[in-house]
Amino acid sequence: MSGDRSPLYAGASNKLLLAAMSDAEIENYLANGSFRAFTENTIVDRASLWDEVASIRRQGYAESNSEKFLGGASLAAPIYNAERHIIAALSVSIPIERFDDAHKQRCLARIIEAAHSISSELGYRL
Repeated sequence: MSGDRSPLYAGASNKLLLAAMSDAEIENYLANGSFRAFTENTIVDRASLWDEVASIRRQGYAESNSEKFLGGASLAAPIYNAERHIIAALSVSIPIERFDDAHKQRCLARIIEAAHSISSELGYRL
């Protein structure tokens, strides 16, 4: 059985991992990749993707609203190792109908807390 491949430009966890890459690595990815829209919300424009990367880096988390699947939203928080590198993302998927601001904030608080806990277990210290 083989896994499913997913591009770095669509979905909260994927975009978070993209934002964790160096600018040079992102430029290389953008130069060598092709972009296809999974939905009308998929980011397929390079300038918009750079804006999204900047936003994720500033916020410290990523979010997706029907970028990969219609009707699906997701949030992702980074997991760090002892060397302070992002090595994974912890995410939650939510039906778009329940993705109001109050639910988003509750979910976000919990995944950030869980991601910090996992990071601490891996030796990460603030």
